[in-house]
Amino acid sequence: MNRKLLLLIIFLVIIVIGGFIILSKGEEASSIAKPDISTIKTVIDANNQFALDYYQKLKSRNEDNIFFSPFSISNALVMVYEGANGKTAEEIRSTFYFPIENNQRQEQYADLLKKTNKEGSGIHSANALWIQKGYEISSDYLKSVENYYGGRANNLDFRDDAEGSLKEINSWVSEQTNGMIKSVLSELKPEVKLILTNAIHFKGEWVEKFDKASTEESDFTLDNKTKTKVQMMQQTARFNYMENNDLQILEMPYVGEEVSMMLLLPKGKSLQKLDGILSIKNISEWSSQLTEQEVHILIPKFKIETNYPMTDDLKSMGMPLAFSNQADFSKMTVNSKKLKIDQVIHKAVIDLDEKGTEAAATTTALMMWGSAALGIEKPIPIFRADHPFIFSIKHKENGSILFMGNFSNPNKI
Repeated sequence: MNRKLLLLIIFLVIIVIGGFIILSKGEEASSIAKPDISTIKTVIDANNQFALDYYQKLKSRNEDNIFFSPFSISNALVMVYEGANGKTAEEIRSTFYFPIENNQRQEQYADLLKKTNKEGSGIHSANALWIQKGYEISSDYLKSVENYYGGRANNLDFRDDAEGSLKEINSWVSEQTNGMIKSVLSELKPEVKLILTNAIHFKGEWVEKFDKASTEESDFTLDNKTKTKVQMMQQTARFNYMENNDLQILEMPYVGEEVSMMLLLPKGKSLQKLDGILSIKNISEWSSQLTEQEVHILIPKFKIETNYPMTDDLKSMGMPLAFSNQADFSKMTVNSKKLKIDQVIHKAVIDLDEKGTEAAATTTALMMWGSAALGIEKPIPIFRADHPFIFSIKHKENGSILFMGNFSNPNKI
């Protein structure tokens, strides 16, 4: 049986710079309503809530074809959080919903990363730290990052051998992403003191195949009601499925049953209403209603490439202090020199077709110093994704959202 492949890769870099600060002051926090942080009990809850927050932030920018990895972003920023203190730490925690108790947060992350990297899951996640030669980082901080997040420290000379440093970091990127991302950094400022990197790679196969011979050109209706053409894949098989008055949900598992893709298709041609009711509570309720049944599905082939400068987003989402003169990352350092985040960039790619799906992402953060009536046969439901839809790729065992996005405009890919 031909099976669909999925390859997902994430890379995140955080660069810490000391000394002269060149960024402007942070923006005021967003007025978007956020859940009570006390209700977020686990790092998985935290990751998933941040996923929805950042999805809504990107939607507020009228972004087409959203795609990002909350898992990568959260994984890297929790390493930054470990080095933050005072109000800086409070703002980062509020933005990412990290559990406040150190032992709880650290042990949950260590367990999550262990399960995520379990042999046979198809997922590989790695962290690394790159430190300016001669710049002293707190041994307690380095020990915590290595013990709980698997971040290995490496010494490089950013100032006097920028080219060599770039080559080594980019080689690590290429290795961790199986060559899909060959370069993430093109230059280094002389103030760079620390770079934190995260990469996640997933390769899997659909349990059920798509027959390439069944793919055909079909209409896709945009939010503005205009139509365009897509290559539509189709098949009939058994999947977890549900529908209500607002949407249809389809879950497509990968071989091994460790990871699945979930597609949320609004009834009607627009994402606006679905975006308005998207919440952890509703997603949990909808997921509990999924039942395995035969479904005829039609899904477009697509490729999405995104590049999100996250600095202003994170400032407006509640953590401006980390990018300012007043940033407190004193748990990272052993001297009085100040550190701050310079910028955060997230890049992602997903390519879905009959032979396979490939996805890659990079994040760079730079721091300076209905039921049928009884007895009536239920017809096979049709899941026709011929208008904008939301999708996520999650770890089935623990529910952590690895990737999230939407497909809304084939003309923008």
